[in-house]
Amino acid sequence: MSRSSLGPTQPSSSSSWLAAVQADQVACRLACETVRVLLPLAKVAAAVIDGELWRGCGYSPVHDFTREELERSSKWLRMHAALHRAVVKVPGLRGAVTGEDGGAPIGMSKALLVARVASMETLGLWVERARRLTVDELREAVSGGGEVEAAMPVPGTEDIAEVPRIFVGLPSAAVGARGVRQCARSVSAAGRW
Repeated sequence: MSRSSLGPTQPSSSSSWLAAVQADQVACRLACETVRVLLPLAKVAAAVIDGELWRGCGYSPVHDFTREELERSSKWLRMHAALHRAVVKVPGLRGAVTGEDGGAPIGMSKALLVARVASMETLGLWVERARRLTVDELREAVSGGGEVEAAMPVPGTEDIAEVPRIFVGLPSAAVGARGVRQCARSVSAAGRW
C-alpha cells in the first residue's frame, strides 16, 4: 500500500497539523450551531417584522433598526421572517431545513425556493432536489426550467420572499452581540429556545 493511499499526510510541524485539525473542528461546530439557531432566529425575525417592534425602540424605518441594533440589513431580517413563514405554511420543510429529517440541511435559500412550489405530496421530491442541486439549478427548476408539472406554486405561498441570487450572512453570526442578546432574551422569555 502506497503512502498516498492512506489519506492526507501530516505536515512536518505537528503543531501546525494540530492547529489545522482544531480549526476544522471549530468550523464544523460553528456550521452545526448556525443550522441549530436558524429556525429560532427566523421566528424572532418574523415577530419583529409582524409586530413592527423596531418602532418601540424609537426607529421609524426598519432598515435603521436593523443597521443600528442588529448590524444587518433589513433584507436579512425579511429573509429570516420569510423562512419562518415558509416552515409554518409547509410544515414538513422544517426538518429538511435543519437536517433533522436525516438528510443534509438544505438551509434558507433552498428552503424558500422549495416552499414556493412544494405541496404535501411533492415536498419529498423537492427536498431531494434541493439536496442534489445547487441553488441556481433549484431556482431554475422552480421557475419552470425543470419539470414544469411539479413546479406549480402552492396556494398561500405568494408572499414568501423571492430568494436573492446571493445570500450573504450566517444566521448564528449574522447579528451583532447586542442583537444576539436581544433575540435570545425574546425567545427565552417566550419559553422556547
